[in-house]
Amino acid sequence: MAIAPLAKMQREAIESSSQRPTIQTSTFNQVLENIESLSIEDQEALMDLMQRRFVERRRAEIAANITQAKEEYQADQVFRGTFDEVIAELNH
Repeated sequence: MAIAPLAKMQREAIESSSQRPTIQTSTFNQVLENIESLSIEDQEALMDLMQRRFVERRRAEIAANITQAKEEYQADQVFRGTFDEVIAELNH
């Protein structure tokens, strides 16, 4: 999990950097350079930490979506029906 994933991340970052503002791209490239200067062990630890943070952030997003869905359901703001009824409603 050392060099190959980092190289892939760099390639993907460079490919997507054309969609970012210049200052953000510059900062992002600096971060990548700093990561490359770390030891392999530190790079692996950083990847593990970032993965854990990403998972936690996604969990928080999912929890917020569930809360919103419950609120909409309780406020009767959701469409209920069979599959055919949903399709018919969408077509109108």
